[in-house]
Amino acid sequence: MAVLHVLTARTGLRHVHRTKPPSLVHLERATKLAPSGKAAFADLSLRIRAGQRWVVFSRELHTRSALLQCVAGLQVPERGAVTIRGHVSWPLGQVPGLSGKLSCAENSRFLLGIYGQRGQLEVELALVQELMDLSQEEWGEPLGHHSVGIRNRFKLALSLTCDFDLYVIGASPLLAFRQSPGWTEPLQTLLERRLQTRAVLSSGVQPLAGLEAGSRGLVLAEGKLVMKGALAECQQAYLEAQSAAVANKRRRS
Repeated sequence: MAVLHVLTARTGLRHVHRTKPPSLVHLERATKLAPSGKAAFADLSLRIRAGQRWVVFSRELHTRSALLQCVAGLQVPERGAVTIRGHVSWPLGQVPGLSGKLSCAENSRFLLGIYGQRGQLEVELALVQELMDLSQEEWGEPLGHHSVGIRNRFKLALSLTCDFDLYVIGASPLLAFRQSPGWTEPLQTLLERRLQTRAVLSSGVQPLAGLEAGSRGLVLAEGKLVMKGALAECQQAYLEAQSAAVANKRRRS
């Protein structure tokens, strides 16, 4: 973990402020449609500031996915606006722009040249290789030749090497991968370090352990915001709504 140790010095907060933390992402009366034409979310306003942690609760997968994609800048709303002022991650483990024909080294050099920190490319490349725990020969093989487990580890290693202001975390594949044999202590260490001080927006289907303290919640139902506030209260409201929906379904059947 030599490179990971070197990286420690640059994981402090990049914002120094006297009043409110700076706004990283601002949704203003945003409406995003699902492929079916139904509103994934409608007329939603939300401001995510540096250091804040938000957890999204919704029964609808398309709602959670669309909101995370819009915050990450991978989709745009049909109405309203999403303003991104910070360095926002893609959903962790879902790296855009990778080529199966290029090697891990070549893919890393390309993406870190765009998303990495200026002047840190060689350090970041060494960190990705260290997290991957690959030989020099394997590091130079086309990404498409590697197993699914190695490709998943590569995507996560690359995601965590980039030092974002806001990390977007979906329910999968990150949480599923953390339960697989490919999950390693260096990945866990870097994940914890990244999330310790950065802003986070995560899916509430399986909340990521360690994000509970100081987190806020959003509860959406049928595309509409029904509650925004303390995480525990939002989680309780979501679970109660889930129980009520199950009970209603049983009564109808």
